[in-house]
Amino acid sequence: MTRLGARRWGMASVVAAVFVATIAGPARAQQGRIEMHLDARVIEPNEVIRGRLVCTNTGEPQGTPRVHVQAGVALRLLGSTPSKIQSLRSINGRTTREVRYTYHFSLSVAVPGEYVVGPFEIDAGGKTYSAEAQTIRVTSVSATAVPRGDSFIFTEIDVTPRSLYVTQSYTATLTIGIRRVMGDRGHVEMNLLSSVLDQRASQFAIFGGGEMTKTLRTLTDSKGRRNVFEVFEVRKTFRADEPGAVTIGPVFLRANYPTKLRRGFGFFSAYEVVSARKESARADAVSIEVKAPPIVGRPADFKGAIGRYHMKVGAKPTRLTLGSPITLTMTLRGNPLPGVAGPELSTHAELASRFDFTKDELVGDIERGAKIFRRAIFPKHEGPQTIPSIRWSFFDPKSEQYVTRVSAPIDIVVDAPSLEGRRIVLDDDAGAGGRESSLTAIAGGVAPNHTGIDALLADQRFVMGPGWTAVASLGPLVYLLSSLLVRRRSRLRDDPDHARRRGARRKADAGFAQAGKITDAGDRLHAIAETFKDYVADRFLLAEGHLTAAELRAELDRRGVGESLAGEIESFLVTCEAVRYAPGGSDLIDPIEAVKRIRSWMKSIDAAAKHEPPPRTDRPNA
Repeated sequence: MTRLGARRWGMASVVAAVFVATIAGPARAQQGRIEMHLDARVIEPNEVIRGRLVCTNTGEPQGTPRVHVQAGVALRLLGSTPSKIQSLRSINGRTTREVRYTYHFSLSVAVPGEYVVGPFEIDAGGKTYSAEAQTIRVTSVSATAVPRGDSFIFTEIDVTPRSLYVTQSYTATLTIGIRRVMGDRGHVEMNLLSSVLDQRASQFAIFGGGEMTKTLRTLTDSKGRRNVFEVFEVRKTFRADEPGAVTIGPVFLRANYPTKLRRGFGFFSAYEVVSARKESARADAVSIEVKAPPIVGRPADFKGAIGRYHMKVGAKPTRLTLGSPITLTMTLRGNPLPGVAGPELSTHAELASRFDFTKDELVGDIERGAKIFRRAIFPKHEGPQTIPSIRWSFFDPKSEQYVTRVSAPIDIVVDAPSLEGRRIVLDDDAGAGGRESSLTAIAGGVAPNHTGIDALLADQRFVMGPGWTAVASLGPLVYLLSSLLVRRRSRLRDDPDHARRRGARRKADAGFAQAGKITDAGDRLHAIAETFKDYVADRFLLAEGHLTAAELRAELDRRGVGESLAGEIESFLVTCEAVRYAPGGSDLIDPIEAVKRIRSWMKSIDAAAKHEPPPRTDRPNA
């Protein structure tokens, strides 16, 4: 063997030995520890930064992390379930094994200053681990307003109206302006929201998922130059459900505005960003006042309706026999109609003294721009009479006064019940004594009708065979099934709350199917999350409209779904909202897996909804 061959053989032996040691050597686990990592330590007011809590070789964490934060720091855990990564490393024949569990969170601070975040604590493997606290600094912002024409990005919030009453609606509008990027051939066509706006560091408050429009606007800067901005407007309408102050915002935007572009290969290739400058914009929060109707002067029959309405009362039939029903129809026209309760007939003493009717709460149906309430009433007495006036009160926010609508009395005639067909009519006794009846034989007597004694004496009883027996036995079962079906259809028709709860799952399935057709992954996740929110609202008969993740969690806690599950659901919804605007963020959640998780949650929510008490009949108008 030559010297070169011997050298190669020796090197091969060393490599083989290292390989064998790597494969055969036992993997050693390092000591457990947890660490907190922040994307930035110096931020602007309301800027959102991301952080990670990494648990290495601690074993699977039990529960969610506990964190101590200074007042003023808004920290939100993005998901209650950590991600898991395993790795093996081999150095000099020694193999070490690492298992990391990572929690993701976001935080923001509104007021400048220094703040302490942490420490974090987590229970895992029968031990409690702690990550050291860290300090962040929130810089102050110059109060000098920069002209919009000089800005690269601007934003503002507008809310109308600023003062309203409970159950009324208000519209919040978020305006975002981004200056169009200039290239060597003029303006560069690019998606500014995804390419320029850093949506992970931006805070949009409640505007995620709103209706968006885009326009072009030309603004002049301080040097007289005209700059073209793409202006995006996001509008969302909300219903004021509780009195008090409502705050919309604030909003913070972080942008990586391109300062240098490079065209790719080929004449028609797109531009690539070579360098960018950090720009920010903010809009202060806007407060609105939600007022409750005044107590002074409130009518006794007021049930919470706020708006402007007209009422019409009708009855059919107006002539009937005693014991037959009259359909009393009360029609309300105005705005808003959803959630408005009808007149409470049990408080009308005069009506109750003349008619019998059920005291249940009226359930109305919205038909052709009106809400119609129907009730069957039964007259107690015969003769001409009237259905007394019906009163119904509401609060007019325009005049800020209570208004009571009073219907006109309705004349009816109640006839005595007819005995025709219910009794046998006999001849008057006075005329019966002078009349006689007799039979006259025409021909043959009875004998011609006789066909034989055997036929007369034959057994004419009906005997049921096996087929008739089977049919007869099905009768009660068919009757029972028919009764149940009629009862179910009647309840679905007469009880909108019941129909809404029963149709929640079917409506959610249709929403998931519709969301699956959306091509954009972020929008698809948003549609899935909104469908799930609507499902929760339908199952627990909540007010229709936008439901935030925090509101949904509070509702689930109150309904007994479980604190752990409610927290997991809230984290999931917050993550869906966050990744919708994050470039590539939608890759963190698989829509198919998201729907699977939601369906498992829906089973728990269904179980909680089944134990819900029946809706109160005296609940105020929502």
